Amino acid sequence: MSAGTARAGGTPPMVRVVQGQRSAADRTRRSLRRRKAINVVMLGIMYAAAILATLPLLFILGYLLKQGFGALNLDFFTKMPKPVGEVGGGMANAIIGTLTLVGIAGLIGLPVGIGAGLYLAEHRGERFANSVRFLS
Repeated sequence: MSAGTARAGGTPPMVRVVQGQRSAADRTRRSLRRRKAINVVMLGIMYAAAILATLPLLFILGYLLKQGFGALNLDFFTKMPKPVGEVGGGMANAIIGTLTLVGIAGLIGLPVGIGAGLYLAEHRGERFANSVRFLS
């Protein structure tokens, strides 16, 4: 039986590993190790850049909290704003305005959203339903 033919049991013939194949596998392993090392270095640079970019924002937030914490009290949330130049005042109208806007948006958006969801659940696969699903 020659080295290039299959054996009687259907098993493939023994293949001799050539020196060139071994060196290709070694090159692949070295290349993989190099790419993993570069990946680790680049991830480190990315994390350092993210921390460096976030640090000034954290300092600004800390400064604002330090300076403004003394003005927070119950009157700040319940009183109306005072004219410019007068000490004191609050944010009651801003809080009420925000709650009003959120309430109106909820009254409009919730029924439309629930209705669209029910329509999409009932008419799955139809052309209009696919268009609605894509646009939403």
